[in-house]
Amino acid sequence: MAQEAPNTSILPPAFNDVNRYQSNTGLQTFGDNLHAAAQALFPHQDRTRYSKVYVLLIRWETEPTLPVSADMSKLYGVFRDVYHFETEMWKIPDSKAQADADERIEKFVRLGSNSEDHLKIVCYAGNTLSTRSSGLAWTSGYKNAHHRYPTVQWSKIQTSLEQASSDVLVLLDCPHVTTESSVQGNGVSELIAACPYDENNNGVRQHSLIKELEAELRELSNLPSFSIGNLYDNLFCRNQAEDSEEGRTDPPPFYLPLTQKDPSSPQSLRLSIHEEGHQELHPARPTTSSSHYSNGDSIPSFRASSSIGRQQAPRIAFAIRLKDQFRAGDLSSDLLSNWLENIPSSIEGVRIEAAFHSQSSLLIVSVPICMSIYMKKSDAIMNLGPI
Repeated sequence: MAQEAPNTSILPPAFNDVNRYQSNTGLQTFGDNLHAAAQALFPHQDRTRYSKVYVLLIRWETEPTLPVSADMSKLYGVFRDVYHFETEMWKIPDSKAQADADERIEKFVRLGSNSEDHLKIVCYAGNTLSTRSSGLAWTSGYKNAHHRYPTVQWSKIQTSLEQASSDVLVLLDCPHVTTESSVQGNGVSELIAACPYDENNNGVRQHSLIKELEAELRELSNLPSFSIGNLYDNLFCRNQAEDSEEGRTDPPPFYLPLTQKDPSSPQSLRLSIHEEGHQELHPARPTTSSSHYSNGDSIPSFRASSSIGRQQAPRIAFAIRLKDQFRAGDLSSDLLSNWLENIPSSIEGVRIEAAFHSQSSLLIVSVPICMSIYMKKSDAIMNLGPI
């Protein structure tokens, strides 16, 4: 029997693909994008410490014997005893889970009169499930007395946190989906989840983000302060290193910016050990292309994860379609250095990995993970993933 010939027809590209093919950006615009991302991590301006940092750790009441219980207890100790944050553990009950969670989150938001000088950290460990409305809900995975799985809608919690006057950091040891913000927000709010929600994990955690958070937060506590970009970078690297050592293929942690005061000039939240009576951060010294933070500066501004050892840290590759006309041989990584003058020398900057020229110039660049999450999205810039 003759084999059926393969179908070699080319389907017409989707509208989004056509729009992407036709989109391009100027080198100056892309450079400004890089500069804004670098400024989010390493701002020239001095920043003040939060006068108070509140932490709410959340897990299900029905999961006392699971490993997550021990992991959460250790993370509780890091926030309370190492960082001296006001930390509380709360267990979601099986009955009236949604009502109790809504009330508890609202109470948490109001702590300290909901001050702009405060930071609120919410950390959840458990499972998730997709709802009929394509939303996401937290679930314990255990049926309650009514033979139903208790759930808590994430959208309600997200809205409450985004409307807070204080800055907010959300840490989710569970799969998560990209959720559109329904409010503009008052402060800066960022989210890190264990991994993206998809059909492979079906809402069940594949590894413990809580355990990885505990390890990285202990290491980073030696810095005067550090950015959430630094924390996410280290969590990503630790995940990749452990996958390599154990032969796993778990997806990396998932970052999502929820709200920014000015999307064109993003900010990365900063954490530091809380000391009563000391509100000023060590000032960030003005930098030039020849004098970076870590060149002679006694205050390091970035610390890589110890999990990667001497290996090269993973980076994120981007394809950029430029409207500027360049010859491939004229392009080098030095071309982008003017926009990256405030990056400490302990971080390798943006590299041009490849360049192509036809009707327009196409650059393949690699960017430090900590910077990549603060880059403005554009149809002319395609994320190619880690390399």
